Amino acid sequence: LKMTHQDSYGTYTPSPPLPSPPPFPCSEDPENCTPSNRKCNLHRSVLFVKVLPAGKGNRVSSPQQMTQFTIPFGNWENWGWYRERISEVTQCPVEDIKIVYAGCQRRDEEGRHSGLCVQSTIHALLPSTFITQEYGLI
Repeated sequence: LKMTHQDSYGTYTPSPPLPSPPPFPCSEDPENCTPSNRKCNLHRSVLFVKVLPAGKGNRVSSPQQMTQFTIPFGNWENWGWYRERISEVTQCPVEDIKIVYAGCQRRDEEGRHSGLCVQSTIHALLPSTFITQEYGLI
């Protein structure tokens, strides 16, 4: 990924890779910050990623077949930055990951103002060779 990007808002530098959100129970507020009520900034400032198989004929027959994990939200990042965060979790090469948000496949060059907000859900389409039992799709 390039170090600086240019879009209609000007030139910007993406955030460095951020650490994955910590597991629960929350170390800052274990009683009030839970998976269903994210209170602290580390647990609140995330994106939910649902993993799906890529390619024709690959269908998810039920929501139970989709696994969801979280990645850091970042600061006005482009789609390539989010693909890199998904790659860190799944070990799938960045160039093989496709992201779908708001019903459309997203491309890196679309710019940083993507319409995402904290706790948005995006779909990551991965080649079947990277879909393992860990992601609930075999």
